[in-house]
Amino acid sequence: ERFGCFGGMMTTAGVESIAWWRHENTVESGGLAREIEETAKSMGASSPEPQSNSQAINAERFKLVADAMLEQAGVRRVLHITAVDVIKQGNNLLGVITESKSGRQAILANVIIDCTGDADIAWLAGAPFIKREREELMCMTTVFSCANINKNAFMQNIKSTEPKYGDWGADEENKNWSYDVHESCRDMFSPYLGKVFAKGKSAGIIPKDVTLGGSWSTVTEYGNANYLNVVSIPAVDCTDVFDLTRAEIEGRKQAMQAIEALRQFQPGFE
Repeated sequence: ERFGCFGGMMTTAGVESIAWWRHENTVESGGLAREIEETAKSMGASSPEPQSNSQAINAERFKLVADAMLEQAGVRRVLHITAVDVIKQGNNLLGVITESKSGRQAILANVIIDCTGDADIAWLAGAPFIKREREELMCMTTVFSCANINKNAFMQNIKSTEPKYGDWGADEENKNWSYDVHESCRDMFSPYLGKVFAKGKSAGIIPKDVTLGGSWSTVTEYGNANYLNVVSIPAVDCTDVFDLTRAEIEGRKQAMQAIEALRQFQPGFE
């Protein structure tokens, strides 16, 4: 693992919900994701997810859950290490080459599973792939949390406005992105924030060329609104470090613009 913790997007990017799609009549196969969710709940590392019959994972506490699950499975864990190349014999993969503070090393394996998120190992191995143009790639997101909100005021506003899946991308001032929603889901509740950012644009808080809108996750009794996923940076190539750098810097700037709009126009965030 190239970071200092296991858990991937859950622990490094605040992706709390891994089963937001689960509702009353959902049929699922179980498996590792369900085991992760149930283990997190048993270890006090989750809370009810606001839009589904599932658990929202606490990013910090899940680091401990991931440690425990891997230890129980007998995994030899190595952090702060990056795979940079593969060892091949013909078309057969024999292992990966890594770099870290310990130097350049090789890990040999009969089976190699690419968990990089960007198919880095597959690419290094010469596997065929399709990559879209920069403008067609998925947006980068900067997820942030807010403290000291008034939960009662916020939830009362949500109750009165009743945001739905059909609201995603429907704000008149925020039309530079769209979201296709199936008719069966259009009227279902969704923790969506959009109109507040449209108001922020009208007030000059948010630039006209910036698109803000997305979801909130858990809101604690102590006034923490966790992992607001409302920043989207388009036309970024996730395999280009210069694009990544630009997106990181721009994402932080837009997060502050979003927070200012929330302070001025979202009840509970004053």
